[in-house]
Amino acid sequence: MELLPAAERNRRALVAGAVLGLLAVQACWPAGRLERLVGLVVAPVQAVLAPAAALLLGPVEAAPEPEPPPVAGLAAVEEGLGMPPEVPGTVWWPVPVLERGETTWLLGAGTRHGLFEGQPVVFGRAWLGRLEKVEPDRARLRLWTSPEAPTGARIGSGPGIEAICLGRRRGGEPLVRRLAPGAEPEDGMPVFWRHREGDAPWYEQGGFRLGVLRRRGDERRREGYWAVEPELPAAAEGRVFVGLGAVPADPPAERSPERVAAELLLAGDGVYGPGPRAVRSAVGRLPEPASAVTAGGRVAGVVVAVCGPVAWTVPVPPADWPGELVAVEPGPPTRLFAGREARSRAGALLFTRGGARFPRGLWLGRSGEPARPPDRELEVVGR
Repeated sequence: MELLPAAERNRRALVAGAVLGLLAVQACWPAGRLERLVGLVVAPVQAVLAPAAALLLGPVEAAPEPEPPPVAGLAAVEEGLGMPPEVPGTVWWPVPVLERGETTWLLGAGTRHGLFEGQPVVFGRAWLGRLEKVEPDRARLRLWTSPEAPTGARIGSGPGIEAICLGRRRGGEPLVRRLAPGAEPEDGMPVFWRHREGDAPWYEQGGFRLGVLRRRGDERRREGYWAVEPELPAAAEGRVFVGLGAVPADPPAERSPERVAAELLLAGDGVYGPGPRAVRSAVGRLPEPASAVTAGGRVAGVVVAVCGPVAWTVPVPPADWPGELVAVEPGPPTRLFAGREARSRAGALLFTRGGARFPRGLWLGRSGEPARPPDRELEVVGR
């Protein structure tokens, strides 16, 4: 056997090492352009090997036709729960929430849709705050619980007791100040929003609530004080209602994640094991970033890896979803829960809550159901 010259062997070893190093770097720090380039290179080989691998691994288990959720979707539930009471001269318009912070929320509408600074923002009968910074297509809502944000309050039903609420730092309950002389509030009394100078007084006809009055502190040391336990509905995290003088000529568009049709490529994988499934985009590309795979409109799994037009997904039962959840109990009455409380609602309809990794409102299924097999009508969903 004739051996290759030493220089040729060294050159081939160097090239092989560089290729392996590049693949290792790509695995640890994915780059979209490089993935697309690799996808184009391996596509011919993939087209030949994928059908053979699928035959060896076997077909995906068949699932019954997916039942549509008993509600029209999370957006419809939020809009139904959040419609405020009628107020003279006011049109309550739903606006999607794009980002949520501790003191401010970013809304998906702006001056182009009739919004301006100072407008009231509510959800149902809950007072949320006011718009403080409005751009052509965006607006920032400052919550009434924000630090040092003064809000007029009326404690108790009827004429009630007038007061001022001041937000506190680090998420503390807003303090009650400037109580009317001789006032005798009681723990547990409802606290309503009260209009300030420049507000339309008829807004108070809506009976918008701030929360519940609570007595806090150590009374034995004469350190007791009044605070408001705020009421912030979980359904308001998806959309809020802004008071307008007329229906906007250009309503704000609903923000939806990108969806790409896909097909099942492998029912298992030699690297990830028999559990994950590989799906391939039907249009040659995937959303960036890809977050989940749906089958028949219901989430079938989480995307764990991407290479060119191929995504690997792991089936996840609805109750074990790795992101935050929203649980809906259709009722009547319809109720919505978020966070830890959502995971404890047996038999509830589960949706994604949204966040940095997953979009809001993806249909997961009922709590207690098994994972949905990716067997038909596949789509890869972006963030």
